Amino acid sequence: MNIQHRLKPLPITLLLCCVALAVSSASAADWPAFHGDAQRSGYTSEAVTGELKLAWSLEMPHAPTPAWSRNGRIRYDDVFQPVVADGTVYFGDHAEGVLRAIDLKTGREKWKFQTNGPIRCAPTVWRDSVVVGSDDGFIYSLKTDDGSLRWSIRPGPSHKLVLGNGYMISKWPVRGAPTVEGDTIYAGAGLWPSDGFYLLAIDADTGKIKWRNDDSGSLTLRQPHGASSKAGPAAQGYLAL
Repeated sequence: MNIQHRLKPLPITLLLCCVALAVSSASAADWPAFHGDAQRSGYTSEAVTGELKLAWSLEMPHAPTPAWSRNGRIRYDDVFQPVVADGTVYFGDHAEGVLRAIDLKTGREKWKFQTNGPIRCAPTVWRDSVVVGSDDGFIYSLKTDDGSLRWSIRPGPSHKLVLGNGYMISKWPVRGAPTVEGDTIYAGAGLWPSDGFYLLAIDADTGKIKWRNDDSGSLTLRQPHGASSKAGPAAQGYLAL
């Protein structure tokens, strides 16, 4: 399964394709996070044998709009990255800020959840919930069965908005994609060290913050030109454990 562009006359579209084995398997391994797990290993125990054939396709009315489209190094949101768990495909999009749940067998939409900013990174499925971050500055935990909100938190200090990558977004967008290990979610919010960066550990069940690191992103470091300035880490893309 992958997501790719399909060339055709305007408007540009996005195509979500699902392929199935001609010889059916009794079970299939889930892929509940970007690259499969919290370590981003890209590994699955599922054996791919037999002939692949198209099961269904889902065409979106718009293409991805990467934040840094002219930067060859920052490529984490070039496409909409899907994850799969318990017979459902989940993916978010940049243009509409919507997280969608798609039936893996039929390609039909089960539900969708609207955020107030672009969703630039893949969600992560944990037990009966799916966790996703948005450029609106919030982390959301949703029920996998119907997409209803379990909890949401804002890592940044306020609701302040700025113009960012063509959208009005939080000054501290959640672009350090949430990842889950055990019962803990790890996520990062903020882009620029001078504005502050927030790295959080969150109880996946309750949404309560276990710990918050709000100073490592604002370290004063000497720069190549000799001056000192705030220049600590600020995560964009997929956190790995």
